[in-house]
Amino acid sequence: MATQGVGTYKLNSFWESGRLIYYEKAYGHTTTGDVFILGHDYVQVGDTANDVDFQWYGTTTGTFVLDAAAHTLAMTGMAASIDGIFTISNATEATSTTAGALVVTGGIAFAKDMYVGDDVFLTSAAKLDWAAGNALLTHSTGLLTFSASNVAFGVDATGIDVTFFGDTAAYKAWFDQNGDTNGAWYFGADDYGIDVGFYGVTASNSMTWDASANALVFVAGGITLGVATNIVLDTTTGTKIGTAANQKLAFFNATPVIQEAHITDASVAHALNATFSDTEAEAALNALGTIINSILADLAVYGLQAAT
Repeated sequence: MATQGVGTYKLNSFWESGRLIYYEKAYGHTTTGDVFILGHDYVQVGDTANDVDFQWYGTTTGTFVLDAAAHTLAMTGMAASIDGIFTISNATEATSTTAGALVVTGGIAFAKDMYVGDDVFLTSAAKLDWAAGNALLTHSTGLLTFSASNVAFGVDATGIDVTFFGDTAAYKAWFDQNGDTNGAWYFGADDYGIDVGFYGVTASNSMTWDASANALVFVAGGITLGVATNIVLDTTTGTKIGTAANQKLAFFNATPVIQEAHITDASVAHALNATFSDTEAEAALNALGTIINSILADLAVYGLQAAT
């Protein structure tokens, strides 16, 4: 059975081997002329030599247009629901927010996990936000800012190594989970020292390990030793308090001063014999008293005894 062509393009139809075939009368039943085939096992629209578009329009603004020639599917004002697996086999790399195998203008909501097999690129000022600001990783030019009430690295009784690198090779600070058995911090490496600063709540109070000076430097503040705390010194070479005469020192809250001048040596020229007079003895005792008073005065200057 066949029907005669109608409309501008005059479509004819006929049955063939259990299929209803529509074709353009001008071209006939050919790969160029076939428009629509309805069979018991498949439905075919157009063919490799004949592009046919699908267009559906709703009563309001919804449209569904499948443009075979442009290889595009456009849905406007419509929602789609898929309960099966949706696979995109196009392997185009994403190079911007408007180029890639899948381009989405709005946001994407995930209720389950997401696995990414390659790089993740974020635009400048992008954020990673956990629980609506409970923990926030924010980017600005050359800077990542992480804001959270607590940050943990590793798992209790498991641990991980954490390394911070400087801008010069071999200069780094790191936490070694196995260091000293239970974990240890290392700042720099042997012959590759780095500075480490600790600052107090009061301005200009700090403690700094100065790697270039090989010294621990305190600015204001002080060192407080707890009860029964001792200072243990070397038993071979010994330890100096002050390495130059112009370095200032004091004890018991006295004002620090430089090294005091040399006290004149006591005379040892006296001899106790028959010719040693009372006058000589008095002068010798007075000179010795003067020296002792100078020593006591120096001790008071350093705070090792009260001034009066």
